[in-house]
This record gives sequence, C-alpha cells and structure tokens, in this order.
Amino acid sequence: MRNRIAFFVLLAMLVVWGVRAQDNEALLEITLATPAVIGDAGGTTNLTDADFDAFDGRAGAQLNQPGQFIMLPAADNIDLSRGELEFWYRPNYAAGAADDTAHHLITLGDVYNVPRFAILESDRLYLSITDASWTTYATSTAYHAPVWQAGEWVHLRALWNSEAATDALQLYVNGQRVDEGGASGGWDIGTSADYEGIFVGSANASGEFVADGALANLVIRGAPGQTSPVSPTADDPVEVDPTPIPSEATPLTEAPTVVTEGCIDRSDPSVIAQQPDVALPPVGQPFEDPRFCTTLRRVSDASERDGFETQEYSQLQAFSQDNAYLLLLSGQDGYIVRQMSDFSRVEGLAGNEWNAARWYPPQPHTLIHFDSNADTTLRVQLTNVDTGATETIFTFPEPYERIIANASSDELSLDGRWLAGIADRGDGEWVIFALDIQNGQLGAQLPINTLYEEECTPDPQWGNVTPDWVGVSPLGNYMVIQWTRDGTAPCSGLESRDLQSGAFVGRPYDGHQHGDLGVKPDGTEFFMTFENHPSGRLALGMRDLPGTATVAVPTYLTELEWGLAGHISCRGPAGMCLVTTYSDPADGWFPFEGEVFFQYTDGRVVRLAHHHSTACGYWVQPRASVSRDGRYVVFASDWGRANACEDLGRGDPYVLDVPSDLAIETMRETSDTAPPPEQSGDADSVAFNFEILDGDFRHGQRISIADSDADGDLDIILASSLNDAIYHYENDGAGSFTRSNLAPDNSIVAMETALADFDGDGDLDVAAVGLFDRSCEFCAPGTVRWYENTGDGWVTHVLSDGLWGARTVAAGDISGDGQPDIVVGSIDLGGSGNGIYWFEAGSGEGAIPVDATLPNVNTVEIVDVDGDGTQDILATSQTGNQVVWYDSQNLTPRVIAMPPGPYDIAVAELDGDSELEILVTSDAGVIRHDAGPNPADAWAETVIDPDLGYDGSAQLEAVDIDGDGLVDVAITMNSPSSGQSGLWWYRQNVDGTWARMVIRNGYPGITDVASGDLDGDGDPDLVTSTYEYSSANDELGVWWQE
Repeated sequence: MRNRIAFFVLLAMLVVWGVRAQDNEALLEITLATPAVIGDAGGTTNLTDADFDAFDGRAGAQLNQPGQFIMLPAADNIDLSRGELEFWYRPNYAAGAADDTAHHLITLGDVYNVPRFAILESDRLYLSITDASWTTYATSTAYHAPVWQAGEWVHLRALWNSEAATDALQLYVNGQRVDEGGASGGWDIGTSADYEGIFVGSANASGEFVADGALANLVIRGAPGQTSPVSPTADDPVEVDPTPIPSEATPLTEAPTVVTEGCIDRSDPSVIAQQPDVALPPVGQPFEDPRFCTTLRRVSDASERDGFETQEYSQLQAFSQDNAYLLLLSGQDGYIVRQMSDFSRVEGLAGNEWNAARWYPPQPHTLIHFDSNADTTLRVQLTNVDTGATETIFTFPEPYERIIANASSDELSLDGRWLAGIADRGDGEWVIFALDIQNGQLGAQLPINTLYEEECTPDPQWGNVTPDWVGVSPLGNYMVIQWTRDGTAPCSGLESRDLQSGAFVGRPYDGHQHGDLGVKPDGTEFFMTFENHPSGRLALGMRDLPGTATVAVPTYLTELEWGLAGHISCRGPAGMCLVTTYSDPADGWFPFEGEVFFQYTDGRVVRLAHHHSTACGYWVQPRASVSRDGRYVVFASDWGRANACEDLGRGDPYVLDVPSDLAIETMRETSDTAPPPEQSGDADSVAFNFEILDGDFRHGQRISIADSDADGDLDIILASSLNDAIYHYENDGAGSFTRSNLAPDNSIVAMETALADFDGDGDLDVAAVGLFDRSCEFCAPGTVRWYENTGDGWVTHVLSDGLWGARTVAAGDISGDGQPDIVVGSIDLGGSGNGIYWFEAGSGEGAIPVDATLPNVNTVEIVDVDGDGTQDILATSQTGNQVVWYDSQNLTPRVIAMPPGPYDIAVAELDGDSELEILVTSDAGVIRHDAGPNPADAWAETVIDPDLGYDGSAQLEAVDIDGDGLVDVAITMNSPSSGQSGLWWYRQNVDGTWARMVIRNGYPGITDVASGDLDGDGDPDLVTSTYEYSSANDELGVWWQE
C-alpha cells in the first residue's frame, strides 16, 4: 500500500490544507531539556530530572513508563481548533510488523478523556480521532512497512483544522505524509478550557499505550485568524498563468432531480440518486442495485471474520487480462487471488511473501512482483497463478538491497515492458529506477540525494522529500514520479521523465492528489484527478502527458460537490476512468454522492452503483478498479456497518457486472456510435447464393485465397485445428473444387497460412503456424513451417518447433532484400507464449523477437504503414488492448489505438486519398483508423458499428463488394455472450457513411471470411469457415455473388 493523499478541499478558494503553514511563527518552542523549561512554557509534567538527557546531540525527555506525560495548556495564543505540532522522536522500537505494542505519543484535546486526537503506533502507524459525538476516525501508513527504526531520530509533524469539514488531520514522518488523508469530518477538540491541551506521553497509568522513546524540540504553530496554509515549494517557484475555464466542463444543474424510487438515467449527471437501504448481501449471490439497476456480487465474508479483503489500490489493475482471476489484499494473508467464476480462493500461493504484486500483461495468468525483502538481494519475480510456480526474471545488481514497496506498486506499461519504483541501496540512498523487463536492463537510475545536489532544491522545512509513488505511463513513454510536495519547482508535483536517462521531460500536474494515468482513444496519455474548478466547484479534470516545463493546463470534465472526491482508476478501456466518491448524507444528497461511475474523456458519464461504504477506515475506502475490457468493476465496502474503524476498518470486495450496453461504451472521438442501419441482403442488386464446399472436417480456422497452381483461377487453402491439417481446394475455373492435403492429417494444429514465393522459383509456397503439439496439447510449444510448392506436391520445411502459442502468420519483405520474410504472432498458453517473431529469409537465425512481450497477438499483417516504401508489421493484442505497428527501419512499436479486445485487422485505401486506412474488429465494434501527416502520431478513429458483442472473434475482409469503386467490409461475427452470429457486409457510401447488409443471421460457429472472384464473373465471392458448427462437423462455404 502506498502513501496516498485523498483530495479534499476546505474552501473553494483554497488549494489544499497542506504540507506546511510557512508563514506562521512558532507560538511555542521548547527543547524539552529540563522540567523547568516545560514549566516556563506554561506546561506541566510529572517527569523528573533523571528523565531528561542529551540524546545524540539533542536535548530531550525520555518516556518509557506508564503515566509519564508532558501537558501544555491551550492558553493565550494557542488555539487548538487548528494548528501545527512538530517534534523529534527517537523510539526504542522499530515501527513495523515486529512490534506488537501500541505506543501513545501525542494527544490533542481533553487529557482526561484520552484519546481525543492520538498518534499511536503498533504494527502500523495510525491516527485515531474521536469527535464530540464519539465517532472514531482512523488513518494509516504503509501496511507492514517500517516507518522508523529503533534508535534513529525521526521528525514528526501533525496539522489539524477542526474548522474544516474534511481532511482535518494530517501527519508527516520525515517529511512524508503518512495519514492517508482518510480522517473525515470536522469536530471540536476538548470539552473544557481547563482540560484542553497538548498532551505528550503515556496515555494513562494502566500500562496501555506506553510511550517508549526520547522526545526533543517540540514546536507549536497556529493561532486564531491565521492565514490559510499553502503547499510548500522550493525556492523561486515558476509562475504559472491562471487556468482558463474550458467550455467542455459538465456543470451540475441548479435544481437537480431527486430519485428515491426506481432506476435513474445512468447517463444524466444532474440526477440525485438517493441511496436506499440495502441489506448486507450474501457472498456470491447476484443482487441488483435498486437505484442504478446494475448487478453486483459480494466476493467474500472476510469482514464477518474480523478481517478485510480489498483490491490494493485504484491505480492498480485487479483483474487478470482475461478476467479469469481477481487479485486482492487480505488482512491476514497478504496478496490472495480468487477465481472470478465462483470467487473461490486459489490455494498454494505465497502472497504474504510478495511485494508490489501486479498482473503481468504478457501472460494473463501471471503476477509480477518483487521478492519478500528477507535478504539483501533484490529480485523481480513472476508467479503463475495456475501452477503456483515462481521464477526470478531479474536480479538487481549490487549494491541494491531492498524494494521500497509503498512507492513501487504502480502499474507496468501496458505491453509489460517497463516497470518503475524506488529501491534501497543499503547505504542510506534510495534510488528511483526504471526497469526494461523485456531486455533485462535497468534504465533510469536517480539517487534521490543526488537529485537534490544537482537539479532539485531541498524543501526549507523537510529537506529532501521523497516521492509518494513512481510508475510508468500506460504506453511506456515516460517514467512518472509523484512527489509529496506541490509546486512547479524540480522534484515537485507529478513529473514525466525519460525512462532511459531519467531526464526531466515535463510536469502534467503541480499537486499531489488521488488520480490515475490513462490513455485517450487517440493515444494521448493523460493524468486524471480532482481539480479546483475556477468556478469555485470541485471538478474532475485531466492533463496531458508529458506536461510542460511548469504545469499542463487541465481540461475539466464533471463538476462535483465539495467533499465527495474519492478515488480514480483509469486502468480500463482507452478514453474512460472509473471514479468513486465519498458520502456524507448529513447535509443531504448530491449528484454522484457515494457512487461508482465511469467518467469518459469526452465529458460523458455512466453511473453504475452506490458503494455503501462509510469509508471510516483505510481498508474500506471505496477504492475501485475496472477490468481492461470494461466488463467488470471491483470496489471495497463495509456496507454501512462502520466496523473496527479505529483499526482501519473491516470490509469486503464487491464485483459489479457492467451491463453489455455500457461496457462497450469505450470513449469515441465521434459522437455517432449508433449501429449502421440494416438493409436487406439484396440491396442495390447485391445477392449471394450459399454452397457448402466441404463439410467433412473439424475446427476450421483461417482461409487463404490465391492462385496457388498458376492456372489462372483462385484456389482456397484452409487451416484445420482438429484434423491437424491444411487443406488445398483446387479450382477448375468453373467453380468446382477438388480437395487435397497440403499438410497431412495429424501433422499440424493449423491456425493460419500465408502465401509467398519463399524459394524464388516463381510459384507460391505456403507458410503456416501450428498452435501446439497434439501429443501434449497446451503443455507443448507450437510450430512454424513452410511448405514448398513443387508443382505436383508439397515439401515440408520446419522453421521452429519451439514457438509457444503460434497463432497467426504473415509473409512479406521486412528486411528489404527482395526476399519474403515470415512474421508470427503468439498467444499465451498456460503462462508461455505471447509476442511477435520474425523469421528472416535466408538468415537461418530462427525466431528473432520483434516484441516478445506483446500479449495474445491474434493477427499480424505485413504492409507499408507509413508510406516510406518499406514493409512494416501491424498487429493486434487482444488482452493488451492494442493495435500496434512496428516500423521496419528500427522495429519501434507505435500504438495506433487501444480498443478493448482487438482481434482482426484489414488494411485498405478507403477514401481515395492514396493513403492506407486500417480496419479493426474488437469488443467495441468495427472501427476505422486514419493516419495523420505522421503515422507515428495518434490516428483518428471512426466507429463503423459498435455492436459486435463480447467474446467474439469477429473477422473482416476489405473488398469492393458492390463494384462502385469504394472498398466495403465483410464481417463474420460469432459472440456467444450476446447470442449474435452471422455474416454481414458494410457498404461504404459516397459520403463516407456505412450501411450494414445482412447476408445471414444466426450462423453458429462462423469463423473466418476471405474474398476473391472464384468463378471469373467479375465480382467478388466470399468464402467462410466454421469452428464447432456442430459436434460432428464444420463447414467451408462459398457465397457466390449473383
């Protein structure tokens, strides 16, 4: 768990009740050298001279017995309604898991009714606060992470403000805020002026909460009428122009509608959805949110066993890439994994020995984490959830010793290549680092003390402040550092830095609040957080990466009521974030209060549920996470019970099943996402007659059409993955076909073929991929082969029998030497596989990794993407949610788009501009992508049809079906979850719009589609295959165009 600050704003004009009240003079400052010094300050103590001594050069008071105390009254100019307290402390114990005793350090308020505001330490440092109504609030530092070591001086500082309704208490240790910002609510401290004061020492004489250490240099600041404190910056901050008010902000209405019964319009930001009472649901049973009409399930009953379970943090992805597993944090067992199917726990995982566990994108069922920090060797490890096996993939060189887990838990880049964090070198130096996992090399390495010697100015109060967290931008463009001080000076706010050198690139944000990094549909990376809108309201806002030399200008989205700001997760589909808000119904209900909702980057919202959490403790803050495809949401909740708030709360995770009509609402840059109008299949005189060409095979895969025998007509080649064969259908020129085996039955679990003249003899040969070896199936690697066309048969050449998950293949001249190369894409098979590999013609080198970590590559194509005359590689990553191309000049990856679950691609010149466009099928529909002047930059997208259903493997073929000179699109669609299947084509109209034509609805198992003029009549015909059309057979069919 990282040290995070919840974003609360005291007044509309204030920034944040912050890190230091710089302009306030000390009202009381004593060395704690002798009892007389305390008495001179108006205080009292029961300590004797023997309890005072010099400790490592500091004069201090030694407290280690029950009943010892120092009390300083609230008198004269000391106002306990708000103020600041700081002191030095040398504990006799280490703050961490090894210490099982709570130590009382400070109380503010009524010393006879302890605790009123107490700083305590047990196995985690926390604040416990009891307000005038005896409601207890609690916050916490890092779970099981030492805050200090025995015998070392630490600097503690506490600020409080009972005039503020939110975030009224803050605690800093050595300049780093550790209270989590979770103590909500305003209160009066103390009941009588005679008993109000600052009480330092043991709470009582009974032996509970014994202070155990030396105290020195106690300072009190704060007074009535003090100016509002501001966040610290380094010397000479850069001036920033006022932020304009963008027109795209979605304001709250003045008189919102209140809904107390039935379902609201989930897209209406103005409606007040008053939270109804809902009984604690049983574990695993679906139930409906009565106000949003969405389905939820309670994952566990840990709270009823005096424990908690939660996803670790909103900035982290809780769901595996295929949504099979859910990663959680347990109060007793550390990290645990549950199956999404029934929420049963996966046994045999050593989650309590992991640090900073996250899902590893290239392998859907694999977690990446650091080791246990049990020794002085720092390792990066992978654990396969299916098998429980753990392997070390990188060992940090000496003198690195341990990971600073709190600051190193942010997500990897989406391709799984880069991670970042902070490591301890063992010599007292913490180093910010970036790690290139793919190449096994450290990139940027920034010792924090060196940063302050060279480019950053130490904070005047706290010296060298450290980052709250260090991560990687989603597309792997930048290392991102969130510092714990605000401002625009170096080592402040949110910084973007170069992954290799660590050089400063820009600053998106000058604060330190809850937020997350995301990607817009056009590929622009951003940071979304809670902003102080110039109108005086709180608002969700986003700022583009990498930022500027000072700070990026925000784009405001949806306005909120003050005090609602909670958590943000942008780990789902591009163009949207998941937001959770707090609730305080004492002052009435407001729009979005206590809710979980989607915020799209175009300003739209989709409201999903009430989370029903009191947020009274850190573990029941309604932090939430959305799956990569937007289908599921998980959030933490105590379901209104406020259990064990003084001990961070007791709650459970809840999973929300996002309705299918909402989950595909990934943000579009076009407002027109309605399906094209359906027309009859014979529109404009285009009609098809269907003929089954072959019904005697199983599991048809992809189809190739070419004149393989050079007789002037087109033949068909089909990959079959259950007959384990490749079939060749020779065309006699009149529309009749003769089947023969290109690859024998039981020889290759064939998935796809690609044709080219590999041996330079003038005829077409065939490259093919096999998914695995049938003798072992998913426990064996796949194969890559090419079949030499001899004119009267086929000779097999094996390129590799060791490429796991070989799924897709393409042929083309990548190297520019005039010879066709072979490119293969792989999917994950039980933890092995993934990536793109290049077999260079004539090199004999075997598989050359192009991108070994790109997960679940379902389609590769070879095409000149950037128009420079050389062939590039184009691919889809289904679980990585990426359409990416690799320039053949240097094989640099460029992300074109990030739709959920992209599957197939086609490239064509669609609009007569001589530039190629890219068509993609995905869980978000059929999307067209157009390059700008520089194809390395973001591509524009147009949604042709958003409705292809989930779990589909929609294939497409770009071809001018109606002969009007415009390229159309044929689609096969087979989505069991939506019940849709069939063969459609989309006619491109002259104005650039599309009309969907139904050729056949309800064709179960339909898989691939290819096109060609098979009968020589001048118009294209279509060929389709099926996979599990029936339990007995599949079909290869020809759709003859009349």
